[in-house]
Amino acid sequence: MNNSDILVAHVGAGRHSSSKSKQYGKLLHEALAYNEIQEVGEILEKNALTNTGYGSALDYNGEVNCDCSFMISRNGQVSSGSAHNICHDTPIRSTIELFQKVDEVYCNKLGYFGLNRPVLVDYGNKTLRSMINLEETPHKNLVSSHAKKIYDLYKTKLDDDESLALEALPDVQDTIGIISIQSSGSSIASSSGGNFFKLPGRIGCAGVIGAAIYRLERNNKEVYCLCSGNGEDILTMQLASMVCHSLLEAEDDYSDTIVNTIMQRKKDLSLNSPGSSEFCVPYVGVLCLIRDISLEETTLLYCHSTESFYFGFKSQRGKEVVRSTHDPKKVGKTFVRGEYRL
Repeated sequence: MNNSDILVAHVGAGRHSSSKSKQYGKLLHEALAYNEIQEVGEILEKNALTNTGYGSALDYNGEVNCDCSFMISRNGQVSSGSAHNICHDTPIRSTIELFQKVDEVYCNKLGYFGLNRPVLVDYGNKTLRSMINLEETPHKNLVSSHAKKIYDLYKTKLDDDESLALEALPDVQDTIGIISIQSSGSSIASSSGGNFFKLPGRIGCAGVIGAAIYRLERNNKEVYCLCSGNGEDILTMQLASMVCHSLLEAEDDYSDTIVNTIMQRKKDLSLNSPGSSEFCVPYVGVLCLIRDISLEETTLLYCHSTESFYFGFKSQRGKEVVRSTHDPKKVGKTFVRGEYRL
Protein backbone atom coordinates (compact mmCIF):
# COMPACT_ATOMS: atom_id res chain seq x y z
CA MET A 1 0.00 0.00 0.00
CA ASN A 2 1.43 3.38 -1.04
CA ASN A 3 1.39 6.33 1.35
CA SER A 4 -1.37 7.99 -0.67
CA ASP A 5 -3.61 4.91 -0.91
CA ILE A 6 -6.92 4.93 0.96
CA LEU A 7 -9.66 2.35 1.28
CA VAL A 8 -13.10 2.81 2.87
CA ALA A 9 -15.84 0.17 3.09
CA HIS A 10 -19.20 -0.08 4.85
CA VAL A 11 -21.70 -2.89 5.38
CA GLY A 12 -24.83 -0.79 5.64
CA ALA A 13 -26.63 1.75 7.77
CA GLY A 14 -29.65 0.17 9.38
CA ARG A 15 -30.20 -2.30 12.17
CA HIS A 16 -27.35 -4.75 12.69
CA SER A 17 -27.78 -7.67 15.03
CA SER A 18 -25.76 -6.88 18.16
CA SER A 19 -25.03 -10.60 18.58
CA LYS A 20 -23.15 -10.52 15.27
CA SER A 21 -21.15 -7.35 16.00
CA LYS A 22 -17.83 -9.20 16.25
CA GLN A 23 -18.58 -11.09 13.03
CA TYR A 24 -19.19 -7.83 11.17
CA GLY A 25 -15.94 -6.44 12.57
CA LYS A 26 -14.02 -9.52 11.46
CA LEU A 27 -15.56 -9.30 7.99
CA LEU A 28 -14.55 -5.65 7.59
CA HIS A 29 -11.00 -6.41 8.75
CA GLU A 30 -10.83 -9.16 6.15
CA ALA A 31 -12.10 -6.86 3.40
CA LEU A 32 -9.61 -4.13 4.32
CA ALA A 33 -6.75 -6.49 3.46
CA TYR A 34 -7.48 -5.77 -0.22
CA ASN A 35 -7.30 -2.60 -2.30
CA GLU A 36 -9.41 -2.91 -5.48
CA ILE A 37 -13.18 -2.44 -5.24
CA GLN A 38 -13.73 -5.75 -7.03
CA GLU A 39 -11.62 -7.59 -4.47
CA VAL A 40 -13.14 -5.85 -1.47
CA GLY A 41 -16.62 -6.27 -2.92
CA GLU A 42 -16.12 -9.98 -3.42
CA ILE A 43 -15.24 -10.49 0.27
CA LEU A 44 -18.31 -8.56 1.43
CA GLU A 45 -20.77 -9.83 -1.16
CA LYS A 46 -20.04 -13.53 -0.78
CA ASN A 47 -20.58 -13.37 2.98
CA ALA A 48 -24.11 -14.07 4.22
CA LEU A 49 -23.81 -11.29 6.82
CA THR A 50 -24.32 -8.61 4.17
CA ASN A 51 -27.42 -7.89 2.14
CA THR A 52 -25.92 -8.31 -1.31
CA GLY A 53 -24.81 -11.28 -3.37
CA TYR A 54 -25.09 -14.49 -1.38
CA GLY A 55 -27.39 -14.13 1.62
CA SER A 56 -29.35 -11.19 0.23
CA ALA A 57 -32.89 -10.40 1.32
CA LEU A 58 -35.46 -12.21 -0.81
CA ASP A 59 -38.05 -10.45 -2.94
CA TYR A 60 -41.76 -11.25 -2.88
CA ASN A 61 -41.16 -14.30 -5.07
CA GLY A 62 -38.41 -15.61 -2.80
CA GLU A 63 -35.59 -14.73 -5.21
CA VAL A 64 -32.35 -12.75 -4.97
CA ASN A 65 -32.00 -9.73 -7.24
CA CYS A 66 -29.23 -7.21 -6.56
CA ASP A 67 -28.53 -3.67 -7.73
CA CYS A 68 -25.09 -2.14 -8.26
CA SER A 69 -23.40 1.04 -9.46
CA PHE A 70 -19.79 2.14 -9.84
CA MET A 71 -17.60 5.08 -10.89
CA ILE A 72 -13.94 4.56 -11.82
CA SER A 73 -11.48 7.37 -12.61
CA ARG A 74 -8.22 6.46 -14.36
CA ASN A 75 -5.83 8.85 -16.12
CA GLY A 76 -8.43 11.59 -16.34
CA GLN A 77 -11.06 9.26 -17.81
CA VAL A 78 -14.19 8.34 -15.85
CA SER A 79 -16.03 5.08 -16.45
CA SER A 80 -19.35 4.49 -14.74
CA GLY A 81 -22.36 2.25 -14.92
CA SER A 82 -25.17 0.67 -12.96
CA ALA A 83 -27.22 -2.48 -13.27
CA HIS A 84 -30.23 -4.15 -11.69
CA ASN A 85 -31.58 -7.69 -11.68
CA ILE A 86 -28.14 -9.10 -10.85
CA CYS A 87 -28.32 -12.75 -9.80
CA HIS A 88 -24.66 -13.25 -8.98
CA ASP A 89 -22.61 -13.56 -5.81
CA THR A 90 -20.23 -10.75 -6.90
CA PRO A 91 -22.46 -7.88 -8.14
CA ILE A 92 -19.70 -5.24 -8.23
CA ARG A 93 -17.23 -7.33 -10.21
CA SER A 94 -20.01 -8.63 -12.46
CA THR A 95 -21.32 -5.12 -13.19
CA ILE A 96 -17.87 -3.73 -14.01
CA GLU A 97 -17.16 -6.68 -16.33
CA LEU A 98 -20.54 -6.21 -18.02
CA PHE A 99 -19.83 -2.55 -18.78
CA GLN A 100 -16.38 -3.39 -20.09
CA LYS A 101 -18.15 -5.59 -22.64
CA VAL A 102 -20.72 -2.87 -23.32
CA ASP A 103 -17.88 -0.39 -23.99
CA GLU A 104 -16.41 -2.77 -26.55
CA VAL A 105 -19.72 -3.08 -28.39
CA TYR A 106 -20.21 0.69 -28.54
CA CYS A 107 -16.66 1.30 -29.70
CA ASN A 108 -16.84 -1.33 -32.42
CA LYS A 109 -20.48 -1.32 -33.51
CA LEU A 110 -23.30 0.72 -31.98
CA GLY A 111 -21.18 3.84 -31.57
CA TYR A 112 -21.13 4.24 -35.33
CA PHE A 113 -24.85 5.02 -35.18
CA GLY A 114 -24.24 7.95 -32.86
CA LEU A 115 -25.75 6.13 -29.90
CA ASN A 116 -24.64 6.93 -26.39
CA ARG A 117 -23.52 4.07 -24.20
CA PRO A 118 -26.24 3.27 -21.60
CA VAL A 119 -25.74 4.15 -17.95
CA LEU A 120 -28.26 1.73 -16.41
CA VAL A 121 -28.96 -1.74 -17.77
CA ASP A 122 -30.87 -4.90 -16.88
CA TYR A 123 -28.13 -7.40 -16.08
CA GLY A 124 -30.49 -10.34 -16.54
CA ASN A 125 -31.61 -9.43 -20.07
CA LYS A 126 -30.65 -12.39 -22.27
CA THR A 127 -30.57 -10.37 -25.50
CA LEU A 128 -28.18 -7.85 -23.96
CA ARG A 129 -25.91 -10.62 -22.68
CA SER A 130 -25.88 -12.23 -26.13
CA MET A 131 -25.06 -8.96 -27.95
CA ILE A 132 -22.09 -8.16 -25.73
CA ASN A 133 -20.86 -11.77 -25.67
CA LEU A 134 -21.00 -11.97 -21.91
CA GLU A 135 -20.31 -15.53 -20.88
CA GLU A 136 -22.97 -17.31 -18.90
CA THR A 137 -21.78 -18.22 -15.43
CA PRO A 138 -22.83 -21.42 -13.68
CA HIS A 139 -26.03 -20.90 -11.70
CA LYS A 140 -25.29 -20.29 -8.05
CA ASN A 141 -27.77 -20.52 -5.22
CA LEU A 142 -27.68 -17.09 -3.58
CA VAL A 143 -30.40 -17.90 -1.05
CA SER A 144 -28.90 -18.41 2.39
CA SER A 145 -30.59 -20.63 4.97
CA HIS A 146 -31.12 -17.55 7.17
CA ALA A 147 -32.87 -15.60 4.40
CA LYS A 148 -35.00 -18.60 3.46
CA LYS A 149 -36.04 -19.10 7.09
CA ILE A 150 -37.24 -15.49 7.36
CA TYR A 151 -39.04 -15.73 4.03
CA ASP A 152 -40.82 -18.96 4.88
CA LEU A 153 -41.78 -17.71 8.33
CA TYR A 154 -43.41 -14.47 7.24
CA LYS A 155 -44.46 -14.81 3.60
CA THR A 156 -47.81 -16.47 4.27
CA LYS A 157 -48.57 -14.14 7.18
CA LEU A 158 -47.76 -10.73 5.73
CA ASP A 159 -50.97 -10.41 3.74
CA ASP A 160 -53.04 -11.02 6.86
CA ASP A 161 -51.04 -9.02 9.42
CA GLU A 162 -48.98 -6.05 8.20
CA SER A 163 -47.59 -5.51 11.70
CA LEU A 164 -45.35 -8.53 11.09
CA ALA A 165 -43.43 -6.68 8.38
CA LEU A 166 -40.97 -4.97 10.72
CA GLU A 167 -40.45 -8.18 12.66
CA ALA A 168 -39.28 -9.80 9.44
CA LEU A 169 -36.25 -7.51 9.30
CA PRO A 170 -34.00 -8.48 12.22
CA ASP A 171 -30.75 -7.42 10.53
CA VAL A 172 -29.45 -4.62 8.35
CA GLN A 173 -31.40 -4.33 5.10
CA ASP A 174 -29.31 -2.14 2.88
CA THR A 175 -26.19 -1.58 0.82
CA ILE A 176 -22.50 -2.15 1.01
CA GLY A 177 -20.25 0.64 -0.27
CA ILE A 178 -16.56 0.96 -1.14
CA ILE A 179 -14.14 3.80 -1.93
CA SER A 180 -10.65 2.96 -3.19
CA ILE A 181 -8.03 5.63 -3.90
CA GLN A 182 -4.68 4.59 -5.35
CA SER A 183 -1.88 6.30 -7.26
CA SER A 184 -3.32 4.86 -10.48
CA GLY A 185 -6.78 6.36 -9.89
CA SER A 186 -9.88 6.11 -7.76
CA SER A 187 -13.09 4.10 -7.69
CA ILE A 188 -16.35 3.99 -5.78
CA ALA A 189 -19.07 1.34 -5.84
CA SER A 190 -22.15 0.05 -4.05
CA SER A 191 -24.34 -3.03 -4.26
CA SER A 192 -27.46 -4.26 -2.48
CA GLY A 193 -30.08 -6.98 -2.41
CA GLY A 194 -32.81 -4.52 -1.40
CA ASN A 195 -35.39 -5.15 1.29
CA PHE A 196 -37.25 -8.32 2.16
CA PHE A 197 -40.42 -8.94 0.13
CA LYS A 198 -39.57 -6.09 -2.24
CA LEU A 199 -41.61 -5.79 -5.42
CA PRO A 200 -39.88 -7.84 -8.14
CA GLY A 201 -38.35 -5.35 -10.58
CA ARG A 202 -37.73 -2.68 -7.94
CA ILE A 203 -34.47 -0.79 -8.47
CA GLY A 204 -32.90 0.37 -5.23
CA CYS A 205 -30.55 3.24 -4.49
CA ALA A 206 -27.45 1.07 -5.01
CA GLY A 207 -28.38 0.76 -8.67
CA VAL A 208 -28.52 4.50 -9.40
CA ILE A 209 -25.45 6.73 -9.67
CA GLY A 210 -26.00 9.86 -7.59
CA ALA A 211 -28.14 8.05 -5.02
CA ALA A 212 -25.96 5.58 -3.09
CA ILE A 213 -22.65 6.72 -4.60
CA TYR A 214 -21.11 9.82 -6.15
CA ARG A 215 -17.78 11.59 -6.58
CA LEU A 216 -16.80 15.09 -7.67
CA GLU A 217 -13.47 16.78 -8.30
CA ARG A 218 -12.68 20.47 -8.74
CA ASN A 219 -9.80 22.83 -7.95
CA ASN A 220 -7.59 20.26 -6.17
CA LYS A 221 -10.50 19.01 -4.08
CA GLU A 222 -12.07 15.57 -4.33
CA VAL A 223 -15.29 14.49 -2.63
CA TYR A 224 -16.66 10.96 -2.40
CA CYS A 225 -19.99 9.96 -0.86
CA LEU A 226 -21.58 6.62 0.07
CA CYS A 227 -25.20 6.48 1.26
CA SER A 228 -27.22 3.71 2.88
CA GLY A 229 -30.58 3.34 4.60
CA ASN A 230 -34.08 3.95 3.28
CA GLY A 231 -33.52 3.43 -0.45
CA GLU A 232 -36.60 5.31 -1.63
CA ASP A 233 -35.65 8.43 0.33
CA ILE A 234 -32.05 8.22 -0.91
CA LEU A 235 -33.25 7.86 -4.49
CA THR A 236 -35.76 10.68 -4.25
CA MET A 237 -33.17 13.02 -2.74
CA GLN A 238 -30.36 11.85 -5.06
CA LEU A 239 -28.56 12.05 -1.76
CA ALA A 240 -24.96 11.19 -2.65
CA SER A 241 -24.95 13.76 -5.46
CA MET A 242 -26.48 16.48 -3.29
CA VAL A 243 -24.01 15.89 -0.45
CA CYS A 244 -21.02 15.90 -2.83
CA HIS A 245 -22.03 19.21 -4.39
CA SER A 246 -22.56 20.80 -0.98
CA LEU A 247 -19.20 19.58 0.36
CA LEU A 248 -17.37 20.74 -2.74
CA GLU A 249 -18.55 24.30 -2.05
CA ALA A 250 -18.00 24.18 1.72
CA GLU A 251 -14.81 25.56 3.26
CA ASP A 252 -15.16 23.97 6.69
CA ASP A 253 -17.82 22.63 9.09
CA TYR A 254 -18.15 19.61 6.82
CA SER A 255 -20.15 17.61 9.36
CA ASP A 256 -22.76 20.36 9.67
CA THR A 257 -22.84 20.68 5.89
CA ILE A 258 -23.74 17.01 5.46
CA VAL A 259 -26.57 17.05 8.03
CA ASN A 260 -27.92 20.42 6.84
CA THR A 261 -27.91 19.19 3.23
CA ILE A 262 -29.90 16.09 4.18
CA MET A 263 -32.49 18.05 6.13
CA GLN A 264 -32.82 20.85 3.59
CA ARG A 265 -33.23 18.36 0.77
CA LYS A 266 -35.92 16.54 2.71
CA LYS A 267 -37.71 19.83 3.35
CA ASP A 268 -37.48 20.87 -0.29
CA LEU A 269 -38.98 17.60 -1.47
CA SER A 270 -41.44 17.24 1.41
CA LEU A 271 -40.64 13.56 1.69
CA ASN A 272 -43.48 11.43 2.92
CA SER A 273 -42.58 8.02 1.54
CA PRO A 274 -43.62 4.74 3.19
CA GLY A 275 -41.30 3.90 6.04
CA SER A 276 -39.99 7.44 6.49
CA SER A 277 -43.07 9.52 7.37
CA GLU A 278 -42.82 8.63 11.07
CA PHE A 279 -39.26 9.93 11.34
CA CYS A 280 -38.20 13.52 11.98
CA VAL A 281 -35.14 12.95 9.81
CA PRO A 282 -34.60 10.54 6.91
CA TYR A 283 -33.54 7.05 7.96
CA VAL A 284 -30.09 7.13 6.35
CA GLY A 285 -26.36 6.81 6.90
CA VAL A 286 -23.80 8.85 4.97
CA LEU A 287 -20.05 8.26 4.66
CA CYS A 288 -17.94 10.95 2.96
CA LEU A 289 -14.28 11.26 2.03
CA ILE A 290 -12.87 14.73 1.35
CA ARG A 291 -9.38 15.16 -0.10
CA ASP A 292 -7.69 18.56 -0.25
CA ILE A 293 -4.85 17.75 -2.62
CA SER A 294 -3.11 21.12 -2.26
CA LEU A 295 -2.95 20.79 1.53
CA GLU A 296 -2.45 17.01 1.39
CA GLU A 297 -5.30 16.50 3.84
CA THR A 298 -7.93 13.77 3.79
CA THR A 299 -10.95 13.64 6.10
CA LEU A 300 -13.48 10.86 6.53
CA LEU A 301 -16.87 11.91 7.91
CA TYR A 302 -19.94 9.91 8.80
CA CYS A 303 -23.44 10.44 10.16
CA HIS A 304 -26.47 8.22 10.57
CA SER A 305 -29.97 8.35 12.04
CA THR A 306 -30.24 4.55 11.92
CA GLU A 307 -29.70 2.11 14.78
CA SER A 308 -26.18 1.36 13.57
CA PHE A 309 -23.63 2.02 10.84
CA TYR A 310 -20.63 -0.30 10.45
CA PHE A 311 -17.63 0.67 8.34
CA GLY A 312 -13.86 0.44 8.16
CA PHE A 313 -10.95 2.27 6.57
CA LYS A 314 -7.21 2.12 6.06
CA SER A 315 -4.58 4.68 5.09
CA GLN A 316 -0.96 5.43 5.88
CA ARG A 317 -2.13 6.19 9.44
CA GLY A 318 -3.34 2.64 9.90
CA LYS A 319 -6.50 0.55 9.79
CA GLU A 320 -9.67 0.86 11.85
CA VAL A 321 -13.14 -0.69 12.02
CA VAL A 322 -15.98 1.45 13.39
CA ARG A 323 -19.24 0.02 14.70
CA SER A 324 -21.26 3.15 15.38
CA THR A 325 -24.56 2.76 17.22
CA HIS A 326 -27.41 5.12 18.07
CA ASP A 327 -29.49 5.64 21.20
CA PRO A 328 -32.64 3.59 20.46
CA LYS A 329 -34.83 6.49 21.65
CA LYS A 330 -33.22 8.85 19.12
CA VAL A 331 -33.25 6.63 16.05
CA GLY A 332 -34.82 8.51 13.16
CA LYS A 333 -34.84 11.73 15.21
CA THR A 334 -31.20 12.82 15.42
CA PHE A 335 -27.89 12.02 13.74
CA VAL A 336 -24.86 10.35 15.24
CA ARG A 337 -21.81 11.88 13.60
CA GLY A 338 -18.03 11.78 13.64
CA GLU A 339 -14.86 12.24 11.59
CA TYR A 340 -11.36 10.86 11.15
CA ARG A 341 -8.18 12.35 9.69
CA LEU A 342 -6.67 9.82 7.28
